[in-house]
Amino acid sequence: MRKVVAGLFISLDGVIQSPNQWQFDNFDNEMMAAMEAHLAKEDTILLGRVTYLEWAAYWPNSTDEPYASHINNTPKHVVSTTLNQVEWKNSTLIRGNVPEEIEKLKRQSGKNYLLLRVVAGFLFSQADGLILFGWFGGMPDQPSPLPLLSQTGIGAVLEFFGAIAIMLGLFTHPVAFILSGMMAVTYWQFHAPNGRWPVQNQGMPAVLLFHLPVHSRAGRRCLES
Repeated sequence: MRKVVAGLFISLDGVIQSPNQWQFDNFDNEMMAAMEAHLAKEDTILLGRVTYLEWAAYWPNSTDEPYASHINNTPKHVVSTTLNQVEWKNSTLIRGNVPEEIEKLKRQSGKNYLLLRVVAGFLFSQADGLILFGWFGGMPDQPSPLPLLSQTGIGAVLEFFGAIAIMLGLFTHPVAFILSGMMAVTYWQFHAPNGRWPVQNQGMPAVLLFHLPVHSRAGRRCLES
């Protein structure tokens, strides 16, 4: 689950109000680096009515980079009981049960899910490229060419193209669910008979690959969106 993080300008004596009146005289390269690091982790913005009205009047036509491009292009959710609509690009109005709506936002996919999805797909593609195409020297004692209509061949083909779908963010969750099930079969059929624990039966990769995709969601940068 994602977290709601406050990124604030704050003085040494704890002042955060009206930073436009005091922070510009002290803004240096170190503060810029800290702000850019914060922006790199931010893909959704939560605003109240007052901040929204102030920012919507300024940022759409601003050229103050890097924040202008970020704030204009990032999805924004505005909490208000008095506004009837929000017209700023990529803005959505929240008027109902605020805690419930915030909880929904926290459960949505974001940058962390994007990274997990790509990593899971990359690991799967490497493992099955080794079986199908002999990457990294191929599998020891594996017949060449691999019979594609065998259990191993069919599984490798499904996993390889499923891995590509996960990396692209295409049908991510159902594909990940199927691949996780295939890893479970792989572990119990080929590894479990050789020892009780994964570290003993060389089934650790299968166990890890089982858990990676089952938690995958597409994220925002994907073919599903």
